Amino acid sequence: MKHVAKALGSGVVAGVALVTAYSFIEAWLRTLARGPAVLSPSDVAFAALLFSIEYGIIIAIVCIPLWLLLQRVGLTGPFVAALLGFTATLAYWMISNYPPVQPARSGVAYALCGAVAGLVTWWTGNRR
Repeated sequence: MKHVAKALGSGVVAGVALVTAYSFIEAWLRTLARGPAVLSPSDVAFAALLFSIEYGIIIAIVCIPLWLLLQRVGLTGPFVAALLGFTATLAYWMISNYPPVQPARSGVAYALCGAVAGLVTWWTGNRR
């Protein structure tokens, strides 16, 4: 049980770090292109940090039974973990941003962070 918690925790931390870094870089580049904004890149990154902790925990909780189902039918491995992370993150992003306020491409960027988080979870869970 401790091993599973460590794997899930490392996946959530990886996802949170990636989303925070992506949000900061995106806001920083936008500031360079358009000039000062209402929120600084660090403010945007801090908000992303707070939201992604909540999102990451919820996504991990939803993915546990899905992963167990995939294991039961013999679909495991790094590709499946990444696909599950990508799909779950994109689905949760679409549900939480309905009606869509941001373009879908920003959801794909977050879903890629979820894919990497799925890989980190799989890798940590399979390390012995």
